Amino acid sequence: MSYGEKKILPLVNDFVRLYDEIEVITELSNHQVDLIDGGFDLGIKVGQLPDSTLIAKPLGQRVSYVCASTSYLEKHGEPVNLTDLKLHNCLLGIQDFWRFTDDGKERTIKVKGNLRCNSGMALLDAALKDIGIIQLDDYFVKPYIESGQLVPILEPFRRAEERLWAAYPQNRYLSPKIRLLIDFMAEHLD
Repeated sequence: MSYGEKKILPLVNDFVRLYDEIEVITELSNHQVDLIDGGFDLGIKVGQLPDSTLIAKPLGQRVSYVCASTSYLEKHGEPVNLTDLKLHNCLLGIQDFWRFTDDGKERTIKVKGNLRCNSGMALLDAALKDIGIIQLDDYFVKPYIESGQLVPILEPFRRAEERLWAAYPQNRYLSPKIRLLIDFMAEHLD
């Protein structure tokens, strides 16, 4: 949902401002949604597309970073390998593990910490307040990495970029309005 709130919905709003005669109804979810049963014309999905009955167009990609504040790293040291994460306070989202790439293969590492939250903004705030290490997507952390408030760590293990897809049922006619929205998003997502 956070990707939808930070990246997709602002684009949808820009689209509606340009094409005010087009009605757009959006629904955000972190759960797998069946586009056909749900009556949706279009879905935006990050990562792998498990349903091969859908037609998908790539829109962009996102990158995940593991990072911490300089103060946290000065006090606790910087992990240099994935096993070192056991020695650190890892701020958790909804899952007990983080994903990495190790020797070209995806690897999940179970992490622990004293803070768990389903809000990326809250986890970002905690990391900025020197509480621990986070793994969050670029749209959360990039400005803070660029300003030096957060330091990316474990870069050799950063997981591969994940694609962002526009997906729609193949047995449904793709209206010109939907195609226009897909093209608009593909053009404006960075």
